[in-house]
Amino acid sequence: MTAARASRLARVWVVLGLLACVAATQALVERYRPQVNDEATAPFPLAAVVVRSFLGDARGLLADYLWLRVDEYQHRRRIVGGDLLRSDDEALMPLVRIITWCNPHFVDAYALGGQWLAFHFNRPREAAAFYEEGIRNNPRSFDLLSGAAWVYWRFLHDYPTAAARAREAARVAPDDLHRFQALWLGAHILADRGDQAGAIRLWREVGRLPGYERTAQAWIARLERSPQGPPR
Repeated sequence: MTAARASRLARVWVVLGLLACVAATQALVERYRPQVNDEATAPFPLAAVVVRSFLGDARGLLADYLWLRVDEYQHRRRIVGGDLLRSDDEALMPLVRIITWCNPHFVDAYALGGQWLAFHFNRPREAAAFYEEGIRNNPRSFDLLSGAAWVYWRFLHDYPTAAARAREAARVAPDDLHRFQALWLGAHILADRGDQAGAIRLWREVGRLPGYERTAQAWIARLERSPQGPPR
């Protein structure tokens, strides 16, 4: 065995040893961390937990790497006839799907995939299913809840589900701006459904947010004047 080859093997063993240490440490953390939706609830022996932890780290790294590729490809998509070439997005969708398999908590991948399925490919039912899978794994994601609400409302015309998702988005909103966006969405869904009283209730909630009082008053007045609700 040459000295160069021996040196390379030594580096490989060092890396493997470090990964084993990371996996063992993560295994201890996993024992005391609450289970999440996408994980099995059956107890695992320590050796199995170490293996799962190691594989989980590898899956996470793969998801991060693929997301970088998706981001790179997004900025290289071609424009034909003044519009993005749809086949470029179609080529990226398998990567987005693999990312969510590798890391079910990769919210950006679920949000991007759901948006493309609905808006680019006109496959709203697949988009809704993709969003719902993401929500099951990330139940407090504002982006996924609000994205699903849009698809149910504008594409599937499923007003009860759309309103429910918008309401959930308002509950998990990280700040007043996002809460306003979710309440705005919910109010328009209810008005479009013909539930003006419900829409006005949501606008009154908007009015309790600092800085949004005048906006809420204007929309309430518009709703009260027009039996058809606000314009779309």
